[in-house]
Amino acid sequence: MHNWRFSFIISATIWGVVVTITTELLSVFKQITFVGLAATWTGFLLLSIIILLKQKSRPTCLLAASKPLSFSAQERVAIGIIIAFILIIGIIAIIAPPSTWDSMAYHMARIAHWIQNQSVNHYSTCYLPQLYQMPWAEFAIMHFQVLSGGDIFANCVQWLSMVGSLIGVSLIASLLGANRRAQIISIVFAATIPMGILQGSSTQNDYVVTFWLVCFASFSLRWLTLNSDSFLNKKILFSLGMGGSLGLALLTKGTAYIYAAPFIFWASFLMFKRMRVRAVRYGLLVATVALIINVGHYSRNIALFDTPIYGGSGQENNTNRVHNLSAFMSNAIRNISLHIGTPFRGLNAKIDQQIRKIHDVIGISVDDSRTTSWGNFRIHRTNTDEDCAGNPVHLMLIAVGYLICLFWKKLRSQSHLMSYLLIVMATLVLFCLLLKWQPWNSRLQLPFFVLSSPVVGFALERFRQGRFASVVALGLCVSALPWLCFNETRALLPKSLVSAMREPNQNRYETIWTSSRTDQYFNNGFSRALKEPYLEAIKVLNTTEFFDIGLLLPFDPWEYQLWIIMQAKARPFRFEHVLVSNISRKLEDDNFIPSAIIRVRAENEAENGELQFKQYKYLRQWSKGLLDVFVRDDLRTSTISQTEKFR
Repeated sequence: MHNWRFSFIISATIWGVVVTITTELLSVFKQITFVGLAATWTGFLLLSIIILLKQKSRPTCLLAASKPLSFSAQERVAIGIIIAFILIIGIIAIIAPPSTWDSMAYHMARIAHWIQNQSVNHYSTCYLPQLYQMPWAEFAIMHFQVLSGGDIFANCVQWLSMVGSLIGVSLIASLLGANRRAQIISIVFAATIPMGILQGSSTQNDYVVTFWLVCFASFSLRWLTLNSDSFLNKKILFSLGMGGSLGLALLTKGTAYIYAAPFIFWASFLMFKRMRVRAVRYGLLVATVALIINVGHYSRNIALFDTPIYGGSGQENNTNRVHNLSAFMSNAIRNISLHIGTPFRGLNAKIDQQIRKIHDVIGISVDDSRTTSWGNFRIHRTNTDEDCAGNPVHLMLIAVGYLICLFWKKLRSQSHLMSYLLIVMATLVLFCLLLKWQPWNSRLQLPFFVLSSPVVGFALERFRQGRFASVVALGLCVSALPWLCFNETRALLPKSLVSAMREPNQNRYETIWTSSRTDQYFNNGFSRALKEPYLEAIKVLNTTEFFDIGLLLPFDPWEYQLWIIMQAKARPFRFEHVLVSNISRKLEDDNFIPSAIIRVRAENEAENGELQFKQYKYLRQWSKGLLDVFVRDDLRTSTISQTEKFR
């Protein structure tokens, strides 16, 4: 029954490792190009075909062959609804372009620089997260982008990760002893998580890291069920899988270190308990594979930041500065509160008031800077924003499912289930203990919700002979519709239908069907005000023969849109950050002398009509809103007449 699912996660892990190795090797020779990637993947495909052809018989499966399954009417309906959900999210992922702030500031912006540089080496930038943040999700997007010639498949990496996570969730449930009905309930639970639905069509990386963590948990559980020495080869295989999936998770997002730690401790303890000294070699194999996968990124960070894992400084650093009981309780309460916002302001205000009273009792400020990364605490209204949407129904069901498992003796006696439950709970404890609170922590908690799905499915299926679970599954599918249809930046239907769920704003009633792709790149926050200045600035530059263009952007840049608009002009250009004030300025290309500089000012930044870069003077030639175009003084006279009409 596990065969095809294990084959899937093994194949996915191999593919992820190949993406990493291919990217790192081609980067060394600055060959991240269409020819380089096409040749590499063609070679890998041919090698796979040769290996298959050399098999004298049908390849042996890891487990005994499964018998064809016969689903009940209820199960077929549930599976059909989930398939429909997945297909709709996939359509949104294809039609809608990236638009979130993180995507514009570093996810997609760093990919644009890598493709231009034909290498993933660090470069000079105003926004350091483009360098130190874990890069695997962007590696994968870059492969799709180079081979397809655009970003139409950029959102599909998260979508594929969502699909893979659902498969992995059912596998974990099966390994824990759940029957088919419980496995399907687990899938329904995971597929209807509001934050997961929103993330499934974006270029964030929370679902990607979730998928690799699900793979790691699956490999770990399977390894620990292999008790006989006759399974030595399989233990080696699953150890390689554990190392590969762990390494890919760590290379995708920093939160993987937190979520993986309890699983590593659990697996290490059981390995040593069962095998004593012999377990060390398997542990070393897992660690070595994970390290090899990350060595490229680690080495680049060490060269620039003197540390393999850099968490930023000041506001960028999201780790707690205090680790006492009060700080932990504060973070736990505030993180839970991210999922209990309602559509009603009055009720939210009362919840907020009670949370502040609790903080007065435990003796810590609700906005303590030592445990708060950004902003002031408040209860958010129910929303469909992929940065801060909550999962209220799913949080309640997790609490119910965990309580059923902990207090029902029949379930409490199942050692694997209880161990898994405690490990997943430990991930949330570590999250609250180590990371500062911030308004968008709900998306960072996506792995916790997905990893909890097998426990919830197991518990609900056993409760009242599964009748309760059927009602819950149907309710989850219905409750997920607002997040499926009314994504804040990628709406399937006009958002005016749910105006009660957010602040009325008639500029947000556009859908992915009625907005142009260019407009959708600016369909988020402050970037809407930048659309016209960006379009006109590129028109100004397009009237010239300028090839090298400098970017002078604020700390929180909306950068990727500039690349997209410029690429649409089908003319050669090069963008590089200039006048960088952070540590990456040492990576500045000495040979890069821009003909023009695009500057986006911060809202409180003073205007000035002149810039000095290296030995050259740049004078402002065009301006609109917070955006200025400066031209090198020795080129300015010849371009004044060409750009005068844009003033």
